[in-house]
Order: sequence, then C-alpha cells, then structure tokens
Amino acid sequence: MPTPIIAGLFVEAEIQGRELSDVIKLPKSALFKNNQLYLVDTEKRIQLVQVKVLQTDNEHAWIQGNIKPNAQVVLNKQRSLMPGVTVNTQGGQ
Repeated sequence: MPTPIIAGLFVEAEIQGRELSDVIKLPKSALFKNNQLYLVDTEKRIQLVQVKVLQTDNEHAWIQGNIKPNAQVVLNKQRSLMPGVTVNTQGGQ
C-alpha cells in the first residue's frame, strides 16, 4: 500500500503533458482588455489583435495568436493609441 502524502511536505513529481506550438511569452503589460495586443505593422500603423491567453503570472503572459515572427508589440498603452494611428518605434525601425 502506497504511503499517503502528508500536507506540508515537498514531493518530487513528473507530470506529463503535451507540447504547445506557437506560444509567445510577453511582458504582462503588453496585454490589454479582452486579451488584446497592439502591434505595429510594416507601415508603422497600430493594429489591434485578439489573442488567446494560456497562462499569466505577475510579470509575464503566455499567448497564442496570429502574430508573425519579429512582430513589434506595444508594451505600454498610451492614451492616444488606437488602431490605424501611425507611430514611431523605439530605435526608429
């Protein structure tokens, strides 16, 4: 008969799961209401994108969504930021 786990003790465990593809880790500040991100497109215009939030902690969010590699993500929303607005990005890219 196995020994029961006693509350308050540490255990070593192995948990099996499936690997997820297309998961992006971002600062939590990049997420806005209703699980949305603001991206900067190739014409330096703001685009609003709906994403699926898989997990968050105090600092990060793990998301899935239609985000291209090397996409520029807005990390802190400014008051005048809205889809279609043209912006200058950090570093002038």
